[in-house]
Amino acid sequence: MSGEFFLVIWCSWIGGDLLYTGIKEYNIGHWLYHEGARTSGQVIAVTEKHFGRTKRSYPVINFFIGKKEYTNELAIYNGLFTNYTQGRTVDIAYDPDDPNDCEIADKMRLVSVPMILIVAGFAIVSIGIFTLIMLVI
Repeated sequence: MSGEFFLVIWCSWIGGDLLYTGIKEYNIGHWLYHEGARTSGQVIAVTEKHFGRTKRSYPVINFFIGKKEYTNELAIYNGLFTNYTQGRTVDIAYDPDDPNDCEIADKMRLVSVPMILIVAGFAIVSIGIFTLIMLVI
């Protein structure tokens, strides 16, 4: 009986977190990809960060809007979908009101991955609800 309650709590927590994150990221990514302005940029560096024994790299992009230059380290794990190497030219989607709010315009990462998180979150929450119903009946 306690194992089922643990499952309900775990599914609520993890599934809810996936749903929240997926919906939030989908809204941001969908807007940037479909409504944001576009420009071309270049990966000027790849930053490496260590998390214990795990090493991850993140692309640093540089782009111009008019005569103003912007440089941002993106919070995307390099190599998850595409390997961004130094010198690579990329399409940038950005908020015209705040160009520092930018992402590499990759539909898979900006739109499809958040949808996968939403579906996974919904599935996990559904398992929790089903388990709770079975406990009550």
